[in-house]
Amino acid sequence: MLFLVLVTGANSVFAAPETILKKRVSVEAVVVSSTCSVSIDGGSGARNNQISFGQYNKSLRAGMLSRNYSIKLFERGSTTPGCSAFLVGSGLVSLNFGYNSPWQLDATGVVTTGVGSGVRILVSPTDVGEASSLAPITSSNKVIRYSTAFATRGVFGFNAQVTGLDRAKVGDYRGNLSVMVSYQ
Repeated sequence: MLFLVLVTGANSVFAAPETILKKRVSVEAVVVSSTCSVSIDGGSGARNNQISFGQYNKSLRAGMLSRNYSIKLFERGSTTPGCSAFLVGSGLVSLNFGYNSPWQLDATGVVTTGVGSGVRILVSPTDVGEASSLAPITSSNKVIRYSTAFATRGVFGFNAQVTGLDRAKVGDYRGNLSVMVSYQ
């Protein structure tokens, strides 16, 4: 911001500039070699990045309670999974679940709504020897790390298992779980 102060003398008038405030603006950006899109592949029970367990008959205790699925990363325009962006990194690739969403996970697993407060979905990594943990994803275990070599393949395996249906009411249940993929 620049203010002008008028100073008058005997027969002259002039303006003297005075700086009241200076502001420096810094702009930062990250240049990456490529970007990747994310999709969920849950087989025939998945649509639009959703996983469905179908119907469960509570009285017969019959229905699908577990489903394997994959989180897949694709380069732009590719139909084959893979993400070369990780190759410029120097560390591990992290999948952070429930990122900035404290209502998605609790100490048991993915929080659901609809049929009762006791229904949870346990999501566990299935990549033995590759995932930093195979324990269910919870509010205290929500970051899973992978080596860059494994992550560039672009396929991360998981199992989702429903628990607590014996205490549920009749109706639908739903849960949401966001994931943020990051690397350094």
